[in-house]
Amino acid sequence: DSQNVYIEIYDIVGKMVYSQETQPLKFGLNYFEVSNLSKLKKGVYMVSIYTNERMASQKIVKFKD
Repeated sequence: DSQNVYIEIYDIVGKMVYSQETQPLKFGLNYFEVSNLSKLKKGVYMVSIYTNERMASQKIVKFKD
């Protein structure tokens, strides 16, 4: 069974600055690329990755513009 995966990145004030939907992926270990991050300024961001059933969030820090 496969599901679409959604990737969202939020800045420190909670504004969505990036979103992407992948092709359907099967459950297990998957790799995907988040592109166009060069447009983001230096700072702290929250990355949320979710499907219809699960969600994971992680704080990231971008050091270079």
